[in-house]
Amino acid sequence: MRVETDGTTSHLRALSAPSVPLAQAALNAVTQWKWTPELCGNTPVKFESVISVFYASRL
Repeated sequence: MRVETDGTTSHLRALSAPSVPLAQAALNAVTQWKWTPELCGNTPVKFESVISVFYASRL
């Protein structure tokens, strides 16, 4: 994924997931996250990152 200078995410994709619905749910959740962009001096810059989303079933 990419974190933009305003802290939003873009270019998200699931590398693997137990199912397509869970992959979509993870992507939907991450798009709602707000990040603090990296700084170069005092200027926000875009950065790319890989994150892991863990699944747990509730019985």
